[in-house]
Amino acid sequence: MSPPLGGWLGLRGLGRTVLFGLVVGCSVPAPTRAAGPPEAPVVADRSAEQRGAIDAARRERSAKRLQIMPVRARELRPAAALAAAAASSQALRNQAAYLQRQQQASAHRDAVLARNARMDAIEPPAAGLPVPAAAPASY
Repeated sequence: MSPPLGGWLGLRGLGRTVLFGLVVGCSVPAPTRAAGPPEAPVVADRSAEQRGAIDAARRERSAKRLQIMPVRARELRPAAALAAAAASSQALRNQAAYLQRQQQASAHRDAVLARNARMDAIEPPAAGLPVPAAAPASY
């Protein structure tokens, strides 16, 4: 007969392997580090140098940008004036085209009314359709 828990201390297959790994892993001494100064100050010094370099680059770019801004504004003024003039002339052209279409529509309406008046003078319009009789009350 087999033991009631089945196998070696009730563990089979994977359970034995895990237990063995735990026992062996706990019995091996942990590696020791060589005595020496910690590395954190070196990393902090490097990051401080990098931050200083980045800040210097930003200040340099800002100074160049401040020097370039007035020149750029002078360059953009004529272009902005041309764009404003173009927009203004385009608006005038749009308004003129709108007024022309309004005049054409008015002339067309007048022509249609005159033609209808001539047609009515030649032959009067046809009589309308008869009105249907009232429906019987049985409906």
